[in-house]
Amino acid sequence: MLNDDLRIVIRKLVHDLGKYIGRTARNVREGDWTPELVEMLLVDLYDLKGERACQVFLRHAPAEQTAFPEWRILRHLLGELDEMEAALMQGEPRVVHAAAEKALLVEHILRVVLDRQEAKSAP
Repeated sequence: MLNDDLRIVIRKLVHDLGKYIGRTARNVREGDWTPELVEMLLVDLYDLKGERACQVFLRHAPAEQTAFPEWRILRHLLGELDEMEAALMQGEPRVVHAAAEKALLVEHILRVVLDRQEAKSAP
């Protein structure tokens, strides 16, 4: 995959996934998770415009897992988030905090990947 194509893909991932997956987690302080906020986190993870976060990633991410080194890490984190859904729906505080941390990590990794690609293309 060419650097310009990869940069476009990563920009889409940052916008369509990163920005939304971390939206609630970014704005909630430790310990302030009400049932309404947990519901918002569930939407961020499992209903992003009708798709799960993992589906958004797979739809945009290049099929070749070597396109960027973090591909497997992101896929793994998103898979872990999918596995947490039932416990998260129960509002278990430990699971809510863990899911929020993973969501923020996904967002952070995507931004790091984008920054690296942007730096490569800078004159």
